[in-house]
Amino acid sequence: MYNKLNASAKSYNFHFYMAHDTTIAMALNALHLTSTECLKNAYENKTTDCITTYPLFATNLIFELW
Repeated sequence: MYNKLNASAKSYNFHFYMAHDTTIAMALNALHLTSTECLKNAYENKTTDCITTYPLFATNLIFELW
């Protein structure tokens, strides 16, 4: 991303990354889209404003820089 912002490196059209469900869950937590407190509230049937399901098979996160 740093190189893209500075336009000092060769640009590629396609990048392929793989991760496990736990890695995606940690990324969602880092982005404040879910948390353990939110999951606890969902378990207790309280209202939540976050992602309350565990990342399923073939879940993906896409970040784009324009």
